[in-house]
Amino acid sequence: GEQTDLASLEEPRVGELRAALDAWLAETGARLPKKDARFDSVRRKQQDAVIKSKRLPQLEKQHANFLDPAFQPNPSWWGSKVTQD
Repeated sequence: GEQTDLASLEEPRVGELRAALDAWLAETGARLPKKDARFDSVRRKQQDAVIKSKRLPQLEKQHANFLDPAFQPNPSWWGSKVTQD
């Protein structure tokens, strides 16, 4: 990875490049991301905790089952259809 912050050493160049990028984005009509007013960071942290404590262990157990030599997928595994050869 980078060891030196070149942007702090080349501030004039950074300004020029930023201006050029902004001009190009405006010229091309680029859509820029904007903040989602509905985002709730507290709720997100709660969701992350549920994922970590419940959902990931469920997925790990399910994926371990796929590696079991006795594993038999159900007939609709990944929407598969039996072909008539």
